[in-house]
Amino acid sequence: MKKLLLFTTLVATILYGCTNYIDNKVPYIAQATQNLEQPGVNSPEPKTPYNNSIDDKLYSDKPSGQSEYPQPIVTENISETTTTSTTTTIPPTPIYQDKINIASFNIQIFGQSKSGKPDVMDVLVDIVRRYDVVAIQEIRDATGQTIPLFIKKINAKDGPDYNYVISPRLGRTTSKEQYAFVYNSGKIAFTGSDFVYEDIGDVFEREPYIAGFKAGNFDFILVNIHTKPEDADKEITALAKVFIYADNKFANDDDVIVLGDYNADCTYFKEKADATPIETADFYWVIPDSVDTTVKSTDCTYDRIVFWKAKTTEDYAGQRGVFNFQQGYGLTQSFAEDVSDHYPVWAEFYTTKDTD
Repeated sequence: MKKLLLFTTLVATILYGCTNYIDNKVPYIAQATQNLEQPGVNSPEPKTPYNNSIDDKLYSDKPSGQSEYPQPIVTENISETTTTSTTTTIPPTPIYQDKINIASFNIQIFGQSKSGKPDVMDVLVDIVRRYDVVAIQEIRDATGQTIPLFIKKINAKDGPDYNYVISPRLGRTTSKEQYAFVYNSGKIAFTGSDFVYEDIGDVFEREPYIAGFKAGNFDFILVNIHTKPEDADKEITALAKVFIYADNKFANDDDVIVLGDYNADCTYFKEKADATPIETADFYWVIPDSVDTTVKSTDCTYDRIVFWKAKTTEDYAGQRGVFNFQQGYGLTQSFAEDVSDHYPVWAEFYTTKDTD
């Protein structure tokens, strides 16, 4: 009888303990199940994978110990039929059989200080390698070492080699600048002709720099410009003469593309149809007034690509955009501004349709 009583007591104790344990644990089990079924509730956002080398400090949400950075995934790809810009996925290195992409990039105060920052240079190298030709503005280096070093770093990466042509140092003051064209030498040939615009009336703070190139059947003339902000209206007006000048210098080619930092917006310039000779129906402004090409909190379309409609429309492939490298690489605002205060702008052109 005593053994039966002890056994009954033991079973009752065990059952009580189990019931108490389950009562205490069920709420936590239920909550864990809710989190699994609703991943947005009390669960961290997934991290974006990173796959290029750069220092950890550049990114606002970088995994601890991660030493790689993301391939750019965001650009503004501007529709031909509307001025509304959208985001789209783009490949790490665009490669087209019958097209080239031409870009313009003001690399703010590009000199020894910036070129001495490996993290900044890594980002600049990756940006430039996205394009077949890049018109670069605001090179400030009296020693002339920045661009050769930049090309060396570009060519240290896997992929095609790049080459460059560069202007003399230009400007009325001691703070002079140079223009450069950096190009993929596997797809683009420099024709051997480059020169500075003969600015007889001294209209330009930094005279436009002109060079001829060829890709497949596409012969084209690039004109690199960085207007003085306070004189933007006057200098943009004078670009009509630069178009004619460049066209006359290259007797066998009519495809003149004027690209660069026009300072063509906000307090410096008011976009208005027919306000200047190159705002008439004869010219096509590839980058429309509605997009922002600046890194800071401003919303200005400073950077432009313009060509003659009658002469180059057949070669234009219809794709254009502004590459927001801050968003694409996940950079902090501070580091993005270390790279530049401008985003690159770009457009695609066919290499098989040229008939001039």
